[in-house]
Amino acid sequence: MRKIIAWLLVIFLCGFLADSTAATEKGKNLMINGSCDNPEDPWKYWTYDYTPSQNGNYINNTKYVTMLPQFNNKKNVIRLIITDDKGYQGFPMWQLGVQVDSPLIPFEQGCRYRFSISVQGSAPYHCYPIGYEFKPGLAPYENPSLFDMQKRWKGSWNTIDDKGVNPNTWTRIHRDFPEPQLSNNGLRIIKTVRYMSFHFIGITGKGVLYIKDLTCEKLPTGYTGGKINADDNESMRNPAKKPVSTKTGK
Repeated sequence: MRKIIAWLLVIFLCGFLADSTAATEKGKNLMINGSCDNPEDPWKYWTYDYTPSQNGNYINNTKYVTMLPQFNNKKNVIRLIITDDKGYQGFPMWQLGVQVDSPLIPFEQGCRYRFSISVQGSAPYHCYPIGYEFKPGLAPYENPSLFDMQKRWKGSWNTIDDKGVNPNTWTRIHRDFPEPQLSNNGLRIIKTVRYMSFHFIGITGKGVLYIKDLTCEKLPTGYTGGKINADDNESMRNPAKKPVSTKTGK
């Protein structure tokens, strides 16, 4: 009888510890340097200079993105200025967009995540998580460069939950990644995702945007799969490209 009670106690404790660990993990902020508070380099792991990508659309992006030491009771605030200035091929910057990409963090298969960020400003914007894999021929490594990755999954940029942008106070918004139900084709594509980041771009209108305190936490439940509609709801926005010759931008 004592042995039975002892075994039941062990099973109970193991279950309790497992649940506690899972709960702790799900409430943990997984984003690295999301508040730009790295003492050596506040910009560490963030990307706002897209020159290495040779994408002409964002060749002048650094001119319109700065970090303010202090703004509205927060330190190290990222500011994006969206103007009429002419950019690539004469298009105005509000049409090309002014953008930043967060540090890349590992994506765990089967899991869903919530990215949250504080926003203030007067310009329209899009923001969404993106799932990546390493470019062909590159060996995986930790804290990868954005330029060593290729997009595999683009999250929703719907702003319906943002309740508008307030120019005077901070508004906390979030995006969940990936969707709770994926198509069969989506399940195939999501298997290639190894890292994820948060993309923020001021676009479709002039103004100023401020962002701060990006966090990412694991949601309690993961995604499920199954055919959704006739075209299988292809969530892949950027098909895999042919292998390219490139060096690690580590």
